Amino acid sequence: MPEPSSFIKMDIEGGEYNALLGARAIITEFKLKMAISVYHYCDDLVRIPMQTRVMAPEHELYLRHHAPVSVDTGVYAKQNNSNT
Repeated sequence: MPEPSSFIKMDIEGGEYNALLGARAIITEFKLKMAISVYHYCDDLVRIPMQTRVMAPEHELYLRHHAPVSVDTGVYAKQNNSNT
């Protein structure tokens, strides 16, 4: 049997929020680390981190810009070291 995943990355041209909702069971069960693009829609910058917080409250969230403008902005989530 394959090992469970430990990381999920999403840059799916605006489908990140729906994919996040669809992956809820896997994320909550396996406490996945996440890298999710949040620049495709204006409200992604707020609703994706908020949904991530609901699904994985033990995770620390980080925001990073990979370009001088808002394009290529991502939110990163990993389990807090004190909870591992």
